[in-house]
Amino acid sequence: MTKFNQQFYTKSGIEYISKNKSLYQLQNFKIKTLVKIHLFESNESNLKQRKNHLLAFLKEFGDLKINSISTELLYCWLIKYQRENDYSEKNMSHIKCQYNHFFRWLLKMKVLDFNPLSKIKFKQNATPKRDRVILSPSELFTILSSLKAYNTYLHKYFYTLIHTGARMSEVLNLKWSDIDFHTNRLTFRETKNGEDRSIDMPIGLFNLLQDIESKNNKEHVFLNQKNLPFTKQQIHRALRKFKKSYPLNNKDWRCHDLRHSYAYNFLKKGGEMYQLKAILGHKSIKLTIDLYGSLKSYDIKDPSPYDF
Repeated sequence: MTKFNQQFYTKSGIEYISKNKSLYQLQNFKIKTLVKIHLFESNESNLKQRKNHLLAFLKEFGDLKINSISTELLYCWLIKYQRENDYSEKNMSHIKCQYNHFFRWLLKMKVLDFNPLSKIKFKQNATPKRDRVILSPSELFTILSSLKAYNTYLHKYFYTLIHTGARMSEVLNLKWSDIDFHTNRLTFRETKNGEDRSIDMPIGLFNLLQDIESKNNKEHVFLNQKNLPFTKQQIHRALRKFKKSYPLNNKDWRCHDLRHSYAYNFLKKGGEMYQLKAILGHKSIKLTIDLYGSLKSYDIKDPSPYDF
């Protein structure tokens, strides 16, 4: 290992490189090295706004040198990333903005003469790929009842998903070390924005998790029939089969629609937008309002503030 590499993998090493970067030819660094220097210098960088997108970018390009990155290479990967994750044009526009912060920094540092992202366009106001599906409390109850009869392993996972409003990966990643039955607190780690998020467990979820714990001696909370942690692919396949056996009022719902339904029903019940932001783990209140600020007046029951 070279002297540089020994230094780099420590905080002090990154700081040293940042202060003395004129001594190095940044063009010869790998992208993962440049990203670390960038994040050290730009603490509020948009690049770390969504941890999963940053990790995907580093997995694809981290070991390449920056001069090998072209507009065509980035475009091909972004389209592939969009298809793999079923992202809309609007999603991709936000993701591009996240990466753009890093490339603008490279321009400022004169590492690049041209931003390879500048010619890649996604439509910010594009029509969503599919309508958002909102499920009522009675429909959610029907789903859980059907799941309990269909597959108890899936029932436990979806019960947690429905009652927390969490993303499916956050629930899949839950470990027993993330659950504190003494304080009634559940903590999601490895979240989309990279920050831990804790919530109080409703009584039904508390009892369900305690029951699982008594029969589970593994690290992860949710296990499949083979006693192994569920994967996203297994959940998606199982859900498709379940919906064929138990169709719901012609509504083709997906896992993320349970999160949307949580938000909608929370606000309809009288919950506040800032409370919802904290529960869902959004980075900003603007995102929460953009997603869920369109609750219609006729959705609010008994809207009068008066008792007379």
